[in-house]
Amino acid sequence: MFSNTFAEIAPTSVLGFVVAQLDGALVGAGLVAALYPSRSVPPSNLSAARQE
Repeated sequence: MFSNTFAEIAPTSVLGFVVAQLDGALVGAGLVAALYPSRSVPPSNLSAARQE
């Protein structure tokens, strides 16, 4: 289906598009959190932790 919008998204499909984009953002944030967990030592204390 063709539309006259720049992104080729029909005006009636905008809600579904936005919901899908937000779902993708949540999945991406979850993957980043799972694959790159936070450090147990703050970066400012890394040099002190290595000397121990």
